Amino acid sequence: MREPADVLSWTEDPRPDQGISFLGSDGWDFWSYQRLAESAGLMAGALAGSGVEPGDVVVAVLPSGPQFVVTFFGAMLAGATVSPVAPAAVWHQSGQYNAHLTRVLGVARPKKVVTEAKKVAQFSDAVTAAGSELVSYEDLLASGEPFRTEPAELALLQLTSGSSGNPKGVRVSRRALASNMRAIHHWLDLGDRPRSAHWMPFHHDMGLIGGLLMPAAHQADCWSLRPGDFVRDPLAYLRCFGEAGGAEIGTMPNFGLDQVIRRVTPDRLSGMDFSSWRSVVVGAERLDPVVFEQFTALLAPFGFERSALTPAYGLAEATLAVSGLTRRREPRYVRLDEEGRAVDTGGTPGALVGCGTPVEGVDVRVVDDDGNPVPEGTVGEIVVSGTSLADGYVSNVADSASLTAFAGAELKTGDAGLLLDGELFPVGRLGDSMKVRGRALFAEDLEVALRELGMPGHAVAVLLGSRGTEPVAVAVLEEVPEDMVARVTKLLAHLTAGVAIDVVRGPFRTIERTTSGKPRRRTMWQRYLAGELLPLDAGTPG
Repeated sequence: MREPADVLSWTEDPRPDQGISFLGSDGWDFWSYQRLAESAGLMAGALAGSGVEPGDVVVAVLPSGPQFVVTFFGAMLAGATVSPVAPAAVWHQSGQYNAHLTRVLGVARPKKVVTEAKKVAQFSDAVTAAGSELVSYEDLLASGEPFRTEPAELALLQLTSGSSGNPKGVRVSRRALASNMRAIHHWLDLGDRPRSAHWMPFHHDMGLIGGLLMPAAHQADCWSLRPGDFVRDPLAYLRCFGEAGGAEIGTMPNFGLDQVIRRVTPDRLSGMDFSSWRSVVVGAERLDPVVFEQFTALLAPFGFERSALTPAYGLAEATLAVSGLTRRREPRYVRLDEEGRAVDTGGTPGALVGCGTPVEGVDVRVVDDDGNPVPEGTVGEIVVSGTSLADGYVSNVADSASLTAFAGAELKTGDAGLLLDGELFPVGRLGDSMKVRGRALFAEDLEVALRELGMPGHAVAVLLGSRGTEPVAVAVLEEVPEDMVARVTKLLAHLTAGVAIDVVRGPFRTIERTTSGKPRRRTMWQRYLAGELLPLDAGTPG
């Protein structure tokens, strides 16, 4: 069994016969690992020649594709720390992008910012204001000579904002990155060169490590789609697994499974064979057992096995993977009884999905508000420690929550969850909940309940907070019929026991989301308080 030794080991003896196929407008574009390594060496030489020194930060503002791969590994070969940033294309409201980029660069403080030539003019003011230098990928690659030096100990500055919209720079060391990659290798039992297919963006930790660094470390054939390609036509992704000699490993968030269910019909799967699909790792957001069962029902007639569904929990502050279901085990579902204790149940709405046991080198505890362990099967805060833990946030983050998240050798995740028979069941964000009848009610629970009214998962987000001293639940709805508003208001009033209810109904993209599909609840909450998300006159039950 061959496991990854280091994130750059593959560049020392790259294979000419295996590589990554990128989906573009003209079809698949194959780049061998040999070609990628040679181009990365030229990029390293160009960066070093332009003034990048060991330990400097290089920001890559590039779409997921060969340009990103070459820049990422080229910066590493030049001894720099790499910081991937979402390109403007993933932002629904493009007018906000430059302000976002300014905030991101204020955190990363890069020596160079690399982007496409066609984006230089758009990003110039933001990069100059940050005191950095903007260079195009095309100009750099044309001027480089092969080069490599000792890689930086700080491998990644992974920018994450979650639901808050406020960027934080997570410091991921080479040691932590190598440890987590080895843990993923053993957890998924990857073997020598497992073929894989991915569509999560490379600037997201799940897309970067799961969809790029792991395949490259194994020099395994990989098919890479951009998120927009998957959203427009998820069948293109399924073909990577269902056709002869296809992929065995995939990754996606819960909404990816839902997108397949909504956009792909059984007749379009005719002739496909998914019996070689060993694992689809599902994480990055609250997992829905109903979606799991519907996805399995759609693909099972074509050879897909339910045990290939691999729920997982992770976060950038732990490099990526914290826990995951092991191979050939089917997902376990539990619900909370009236006393808040976990009991087994079927794949029903609102049930919690087990995300397996901690991966190698990681320890997980669940604690109460005072930091004491809670009884098994009881909800508390998830606390993580181990060799995959990041080295904290960059020191220029003036956010008290960020400064206290890393306490000693542990990470207080801010996520609620429970442990049962050693398996972790994530529940939701502690900041996205409120007490109702003495129990914590999570925004994710309310969204599940609203989807039972017949709304698709992508069309609803719930915000919880206080307006002055008054607790409020806000339902943000996209493209739903007007007659649905009263039903939403009635159900929320019942579930929240007297909390004030507001409903916001708008067009497609009213709900702001992260690149992994999670609602940006805190950003939208601030917009709601500022009067930018206007509620309908649907009444506010008391």
